[in-house]
This record gives sequence, structure tokens and C-alpha cells, in this order.
Amino acid sequence: MIKDIQRSDLIKYRIDQAKATKNEAKLMIENDMFRGAINRIYYAMFYMVLALALKYEFDSSKHGQLIGWFNKTFIKEAVIERRFGKMLREAFEHRQKNDYAVYIEYTKKEVKTKYVLMKDFLSYIEEFILNNQPLNNNAAGFNSEIHPNT
Repeated sequence: MIKDIQRSDLIKYRIDQAKATKNEAKLMIENDMFRGAINRIYYAMFYMVLALALKYEFDSSKHGQLIGWFNKTFIKEAVIERRFGKMLREAFEHRQKNDYAVYIEYTKKEVKTKYVLMKDFLSYIEEFILNNQPLNNNAAGFNSEIHPNT
């Protein structure tokens, strides 16, 4: 079991990791390394969702399981806007295609668009992590009455 002090350190680490990965994506875009940027865009989002999972005491390193938890807990329950679930799903799908498709190319415009969406995702989820307190008695593990935009 992770102690609260360790948990907060791990959450901060994952948030920092997401931000560093965002910066890697930016450098890759600037250097026309679009496939690498697609990978880093997804992983920046993945690391931020890992931080969210740590806050709400959900443990999984499996991508599909983590995304499923995020969608069930926050998107389906309308705690976090649906567009963020779509962003994460699409980033995961692009990363999968990028890694496993025989031939795939991205334009700078496509990757820049994905980068902007990723930045929006990271900002929103980080704000959500920092401004919401989970309720111990809540089965979903969050306070559905507290939102980062209120």
C-alpha cells in the first residue's frame, strides 16, 4: 500500500513526466520527427492519466485497462468532459497505428493539431488532479460535486 506522502510524490513525478514528454513531442515536431511526436503525444497523456489514477488509488500499468477506468469513472459519469475521453482514445489509436502499421505517415499540420489537443488535455487533467479531493465513501473514488471549472 502506498502511503499518502509517497502517493503525492508519485503523483508529482507523473505530472512532471507528462510535461517533460510534452516537451519531447514539441522538439520532435520542430525537427520533423512526426512519428516520434505521435508516440510522445500519447505518452504525455498516458502519464497524466497515471497521475490521476494514483490520486484515486487505481493501479494499472496496462494501457487499455487504464483508459477503460478513466472512461468509466470520469467520462461516463460526466465528471470530466467527453472530449477528453475522445482525445485520449484517439491518441492511443494513433500511437498503436504508428507503432504497428506497415506504413503510416503524418503531416506537420496533423501532428501540430494533435499536439495542441494534448496540451489542452494535460492542462485540464492536471487542474482536475490538483483541485479535486476524493471522497473515501464514494464508490467511484471522487467528489462529483467539485469540478475544476467551477
